[in-house]
Amino acid sequence: MGDVNWTKTTNRYNEKSSLINSNVSRTDWIGFMDALGWTETKDGNYCGLGGYNNAYVGIYQIGNDQFSYMNFYNGLGKQLLGVTSRDGVVNNPIAQELVVELVSGLEL
Repeated sequence: MGDVNWTKTTNRYNEKSSLINSNVSRTDWIGFMDALGWTETKDGNYCGLGGYNNAYVGIYQIGNDQFSYMNFYNGLGKQLLGVTSRDGVVNNPIAQELVVELVSGLEL
């Protein structure tokens, strides 16, 4: 494991703390999920793409490995929401919330 770049880490923390403090007022689970969304994206947007080659999608930056593991595109995503691809998730906030609920066990 390489050395930690503390300057970069501190700057990232300060940047995200400001975004979270400016955009999230709730202190319950919904506020936690909102803060997570602001941490993972630049603008708290459900249509966000990120990571190397835009490997992660949505407000929570979920990768295809997770969708595959959950059989999301052929299982609940398809059955409940008609979502059968990554593009379908990017454009569907409900699908993103469902994935996070299934992964975390939270009842949002």
